[in-house]
Amino acid sequence: MRKPHSSWAHCYDFVYENSYGNLYGRFTDLTLAALKKLAPGPCSVVDFGAGTGRLSIPLAKMGYAVTAVEPCPEMMQVLEAKANLEGVRIESRTQKMQDFDAEARFDVALCVFTTLSYLLDKDTLEQALTRLARSLKKKGKLLIDITSHDAFQGYRKQTDLLERIVQILPAGGDLYSYHEKTRYRMNGHWKECKDAFSIRYWPAASVLSVLKANGIKCEGPIKGFQKTGAEYYSGTKTR
Repeated sequence: MRKPHSSWAHCYDFVYENSYGNLYGRFTDLTLAALKKLAPGPCSVVDFGAGTGRLSIPLAKMGYAVTAVEPCPEMMQVLEAKANLEGVRIESRTQKMQDFDAEARFDVALCVFTTLSYLLDKDTLEQALTRLARSLKKKGKLLIDITSHDAFQGYRKQTDLLERIVQILPAGGDLYSYHEKTRYRMNGHWKECKDAFSIRYWPAASVLSVLKANGIKCEGPIKGFQKTGAEYYSGTKTR
C-alpha cells in the first residue's frame, strides 16, 4: 500500500513553495526559532514526520545532530538527496513514529506540520506518543503541533506554475479523506500528481493527556503561531 505523498515526493517542495510563497519560508523560520529557544545550543534532535527535510536540513546546518524519522520511502529519498547536496549529515530512519526505537536518547523531539493527523486511531496515537516520550532524555524538550479543526478544509491555488485542488471530506467522526489533484509546470513541462489518504483531527486535550501520562509536561499554545492552522506546544520530560 502506497504511503501518503509517495506519488509526488519528487515535487512536494515545489508544490508547497508555489502554493504558499514567502509564507512557507517564514513559517519554517518561525518553527526553527521556537526550537532554538527551547534548545539554544547544538544538541541531538529527533524529527518525527521529517518529510523532505524542511526542518531537519537547516537544523543540521545549524550544528544540531539530527535523526529524521519519516514513514514514506520516497520522501526520505528526497531528504537524503538534499542533505547530500547541502553537505550535511542526517541519520535517516524510514519508519512510522509508532515503530520508532533508538538506543540513544535525544535532547529534543520535534513533531510538527500535521504529523499527528496521520495517526488514525487512539491506540496508534498512544503508541506513537509513548515512543516519542521514550526517545527523550530526562529534562529533554519537545516541540509539537496539533492541527486545528478549522484547518480540515479544502484548498485551491492557481498560478502560472501551479493548478492545485485539495479536497478534505468528512469520513465519519473525526476522520477525513484527503484528495490531492495538482498540475505543475517544471522545467517547461506540465505534469500531474494525485494522492488520496485518510487523516484525523485530534483534540488538544487528547494529545496532551497522553503526553502527561508519559511524563511530558506541556505548556502553550505558544504565541506567534496564530493563524498557522495549528496550536504549538512546548514540553519537558519530567521523568
